[in-house]
Amino acid sequence: MRRVRWLIWVLLAVGAPPAAWAQQPITLKSEVDEYLRVLEVAGKLTGPMVFRSPSTLAGLGLRADTAHPWAWRYGFTGPRRRAANVRLRLFDTQDLKLTYNSALPWGTNDGRLWAGRGLSGEVSGLGGELTWGPLTATLAFAETFTANQWFATWPVTAPASSPYAYPWDPQRIDWPQRLGDEWFFATDWGPSGLRLDLGAFTAGLSTENMWWGPAFKNPILMSNSGPGFPHLDLGLGRPVGIGIGTLEARLAWGVLTESPYFDTVSTNNHRLFTGLTLGVRPRWIPGLTLGLTRVLYTHWNDSLRAVDFVTVFQPFLKDQIATSTDPEGNDDRDQILSLVAHWILPESRFEAYVEWARNDHSRDLRDLILEPDHSQAYTLGFQQLLGSGRALVRLRGEWTHLGRAPTFQVRATPTFYQHHLVRQGYTERGQLIGAGIGPGSDSQHLAVDRYHARGRWGMFVQRVRYNDDAYYRMYGSPGGRDGHDVELTAGLSALRFVGSFDVGASVALSREINRYYQVGSNVTNLNVQLTVRARRPSR
Repeated sequence: MRRVRWLIWVLLAVGAPPAAWAQQPITLKSEVDEYLRVLEVAGKLTGPMVFRSPSTLAGLGLRADTAHPWAWRYGFTGPRRRAANVRLRLFDTQDLKLTYNSALPWGTNDGRLWAGRGLSGEVSGLGGELTWGPLTATLAFAETFTANQWFATWPVTAPASSPYAYPWDPQRIDWPQRLGDEWFFATDWGPSGLRLDLGAFTAGLSTENMWWGPAFKNPILMSNSGPGFPHLDLGLGRPVGIGIGTLEARLAWGVLTESPYFDTVSTNNHRLFTGLTLGVRPRWIPGLTLGLTRVLYTHWNDSLRAVDFVTVFQPFLKDQIATSTDPEGNDDRDQILSLVAHWILPESRFEAYVEWARNDHSRDLRDLILEPDHSQAYTLGFQQLLGSGRALVRLRGEWTHLGRAPTFQVRATPTFYQHHLVRQGYTERGQLIGAGIGPGSDSQHLAVDRYHARGRWGMFVQRVRYNDDAYYRMYGSPGGRDGHDVELTAGLSALRFVGSFDVGASVALSREINRYYQVGSNVTNLNVQLTVRARRPSR
């Protein structure tokens, strides 16, 4: 199989004439995606409201004012014209990413790549697309490598659990400390899939990553902290007018898969994912976007019914889903709901945003009024642009809180991304698909970047306090205020355009204090990354 895959790569790389080149899908959280966010705040293009993915980014185009630092490098001219006849085009760029961790696994929002200790790498941009009128078939796979060198893990004693399972709740989330004890290669299909676009309507069957909401570091419901998963999505591929403003809507159904490092049971390896995103831009408040996102997931087994595929439309209050046989309104699904808002002020070149989420239904309206903070989480953030059109400085900050609210003292309160029935939790192949900081955690992130004609440089500082829910439950009494597991990180990064190459590098130094909640157990990790985007010569 591996020989066949390498043969396909070679044919895709050299087997087509130069006139058949096409742009590679934009990877979420890549340099290009980050720059598109800059152009949105600058008022030079209108981005997606809530649902962000490689296929939605492919349709973005600049407004009349095209002056920006990277204009000579990236034109962002919008979607290509449809081909009346079948047309095959190969990608005109390939990407290489190498990352090194000196002591521990470290890295979020890197999709399919699991960056363990030692050297890890990824080659992507291999493939092409076949178009025929409104139909587009994309083949865009990547190969990853992880050295996966040894580091100290915490013992797992729960029965039927892998020794690499998440130590604090090994029976409630498939989030391994380590993916086995050997180096490994892995193939990922990335944004490969089939898509139909008819006017504003779109429908796609793909494995592309999705990003929901305005957060740039830790969206609560959907990010690319893990690999994309097979899913069908349909809805509005671009905003449409609805009188009071513009509307964006998307439904998604997918299959989540367990990693080999969770349990030894073979009958529970898959979960059904159903999701909904809605976004509205009121016409009387320019720049404001309001949205809603919702996810429900349950075990994929022989007892699935048709109603399980439409539970995303289920009422939000438990008394509305209660029955005579289930008066409490309980079920075997996990639900996460969020409300999002972001406001871009192009004249000030400023954006503020919020995502507020709930991980449990309220019993009724009275319960919602009394304890709206029950099972809540939130992300707050801002972006500010400074400077002229040829050189822009972006200042950004974000604060995410996933820990349990004080209501846990008087009622059962779930931990985000974990579940007592759907025990693999909100994960795909052992990686989170929500906020990368993980269950019960807090994060503060502050960064500054300067964009200029030859590239970008930047710096950031970050603090993460890991899984307070587990700490207060297991170690809070003996550890008191001194045992929190806290990581402090500072980093520098740069990108330079060199001929037909985009060359990027970053270095980040982290100090984890009280690792595994053990007072005085401190670990320092150095993360170094190198990225190279190779572009085909100009046609």
